Amino acid sequence: MFLQHLSVTLLVLATLLLLLVSLSTPISHNIYFLKADIAVSVATQTIKAKTLYLGNWGWCRGDVCSKAALGYRLDAFSSLNGISKIETLVRRFTRGLLLNPLACCLTFVAALLTLSPNLAVGMVAGFASALALFITCLALTFDVAFFLTIRIRLNQVSDDIHAQLSHATWLVVAAIVLQFIATVAIYWRRHVQTAVKFRKIQQMVV
Repeated sequence: MFLQHLSVTLLVLATLLLLLVSLSTPISHNIYFLKADIAVSVATQTIKAKTLYLGNWGWCRGDVCSKAALGYRLDAFSSLNGISKIETLVRRFTRGLLLNPLACCLTFVAALLTLSPNLAVGMVAGFASALALFITCLALTFDVAFFLTIRIRLNQVSDDIHAQLSHATWLVVAAIVLQFIATVAIYWRRHVQTAVKFRKIQQMVV
C-alpha cells in the first residue's frame, strides 16, 4: 500500500507541475520559459522600455499578451531591433511545445491507473508512467534547446537586449524527478505483488 500511495502522490504532484507549465504565459502571466529585457537607447541614456515573456502558448509584454495558440508569432515586435531575427525560428518550432501538455495528460492517466490494486492494471500503469517520463524528457529537451537558442540569438543581436531562461524549465525538471521515482515505485510494487502471488501458489501446491 505504501508504494501505491507513494507513486500516486508523486504522479499527482508531477501532473500539477506540468499543468502549471502548460498554463504558462499568456494564460498565466507569472509562469514563463524566457524573459527578455529590451532597452531603448535615447541620446546617451539607455532606458529599460519593454520586457518580453515567452510561454507555452504565446507571449506577454506588461499587460499586453498574445492570444493563446499552438504555434505563436512575434510579428507584433518586428519593429524592435533583434526580434525579427528570431521570428522565423519561433513561428516554425513553437508547435513542439505541445509536448508539455501531452506529458501532463499522460502523467495524469498514469496516476489514475496506479490507483488500481489489480496486477494487470499495475503493468499498464507502469508502462503509462514510463511513457509519461519519456515524453516529459523529450519536452524538456525541446524546451531547453528551443528557448536556449532564442536566448543566445537575442543576446547576440544587440547589447540592448538581455534574455534569460526562467523557472518554467525547472518545473519540468522537478516533474521528471517525481515521475522517475514514481515509475520505480510502481515497478517495485508490481515485483512485490508478483512475488507474493508466486509464494501463495507454491504453498497451495505443497
